[in-house]
Amino acid sequence: MLKNPIDRAGIIVALALTALGYFGGIRPVVANQTQLLIMERSILGKEQSLDALRSEVTIKDADVRSLEKQISEFRTTFDASPRINERIGELAELAEIIGIPVGSIRPGEAMETDGVRHQSISIGAEGPAGGIARFLSQLRVTFPDMGMMSFSFSGRSAESSSITAELVWFTGSAGQAGSAASPDE
Repeated sequence: MLKNPIDRAGIIVALALTALGYFGGIRPVVANQTQLLIMERSILGKEQSLDALRSEVTIKDADVRSLEKQISEFRTTFDASPRINERIGELAELAEIIGIPVGSIRPGEAMETDGVRHQSISIGAEGPAGGIARFLSQLRVTFPDMGMMSFSFSGRSAESSSITAELVWFTGSAGQAGSAASPDE
């Protein structure tokens, strides 16, 4: 084929320069470009993950604000109030408005259970069964910070019934300032 040694040497030099150019210049550039492309794709994927996480954080922040608002509303419902006499008067007034004569109403013991302070109040009343039912229904609506520990209902007739109830008034959490204050203050 090539009989001239210079032609053979020229082809060998050209092949050597081509190989050197490829391995010394083109291949590293292509490898670097490939690495850069892989890194760019990785960064793009991580940026998308970061955007998704930021969206989640925004949603969770909104959830936290909503829960903080609910907790704040809950705390105001169970706001500590040391005015037991005022509450007893309000209970008697509610019964009077509904038309249920109160036979007895008296404060019980102030207690603390599971970190919540509460005051018991005993009430006895007589009247028509429908009036007593309205009183119990209105009690929950008017005083959301109160509950009922026990009650006894006696119905002699539709017009003559009586109730004795042990109510509980949630006055606050044990950690609130003034927790040692007496409810009569």
